[in-house]
Amino acid sequence: MNMNKLKEIIKSRLKAVLEVHNLKEHISKLSVQQECLQAVVSNLSKQNSALEEKLNFYENHINSRKILSLAAYFQEELRKLDCKNTEKKYIFITARYRTGSTYLYSLFASIQNTNSFLEPLHPHLLETEAREDKWHKQQRELLSHTISNNYFEEYKALDRSILSLLHKKDFSTKNIIMTSEDIFNELKEYLLFLISSNIEQLNVFQFNRVDFRLGWLKANFPNALILNLRRNPRDIFASYCKVSQKANLPEGSGFDCLFGDRDQINAISRRLRPQLAIQELNEYEKIYILNRLSNLWSDSLADMIIDYEELVAAPYKILEKITAKIAGVTLKIEDKKIIKPKNNTFGLWKEYNTDSWFKQSELKCERLIEKIIA
Repeated sequence: MNMNKLKEIIKSRLKAVLEVHNLKEHISKLSVQQECLQAVVSNLSKQNSALEEKLNFYENHINSRKILSLAAYFQEELRKLDCKNTEKKYIFITARYRTGSTYLYSLFASIQNTNSFLEPLHPHLLETEAREDKWHKQQRELLSHTISNNYFEEYKALDRSILSLLHKKDFSTKNIIMTSEDIFNELKEYLLFLISSNIEQLNVFQFNRVDFRLGWLKANFPNALILNLRRNPRDIFASYCKVSQKANLPEGSGFDCLFGDRDQINAISRRLRPQLAIQELNEYEKIYILNRLSNLWSDSLADMIIDYEELVAAPYKILEKITAKIAGVTLKIEDKKIIKPKNNTFGLWKEYNTDSWFKQSELKCERLIEKIIA
């Protein structure tokens, strides 16, 4: 091998070694940059968490101010809210548990040109909708519901990825009382998603968890017709008892595991004056107080009030009365095809206690309500 060729090989190898060295140095720099970026990301993540904590604190602080007088509160809300001349485009049904709201939902669901949503704020909506048919049948029998499909069947038509992202379990328990000025952006975005899912039909939403949020709903959804459905609290109590017996709940366990009344009373008590001593209330008194407070909110802030007894007596007439408030909506249902309610729904309370026992509890609750209103 001549000297020139040897020099060329040496140069070539030296060049290759230099390139490897430079590449290692470049990789080392990239590694340092990556570590720096990871540190920046970590720092931003911590800042984001801190901001979220501050936002949550701010929202909870805003949404936890004491309501010193219900009478003054309702007067102030009505002064701020002026939705009388706003066109109503969809329906929000608000009701206590066991008032017949699922029956009203099933009536709307049977109408061809409506899009009805069952309990949008139910904490177990997503997993319940995915359960087997047998489970849904058992629940319908347990709760004496008149719906023909599985629970939450209508949500299957929605984009699952968006629904899963927007729906939160704590919608049913967070900010149970909200005023027109309160903030709950997550709930607002979720409801807007449901409303916009089908604007060609009349959207109807059946809620059991918005009784004390009507001011917030009217402020954020002025196009909603807020309809309150109510029922004799004694029959509500009897319905609670009936479901509890069917579910074979342990004696003395109360209704809290079924309907969460204790949590609602505790949350409401934190906002109202004077506070309600839940340990001093029997099961009927819990139901009665929540029912009376719900009625007070609806008396001031709902657009329509319907009695369950009135609905059962003339369902088609009530549907016409409700939809007459929505421009351009005509019912597409025949009177003979109206879903019939369950039998024996009135006066069931007589099977569970005497008239004097109920009156004594009601008098006690009314004294508490008077202090809250004043």
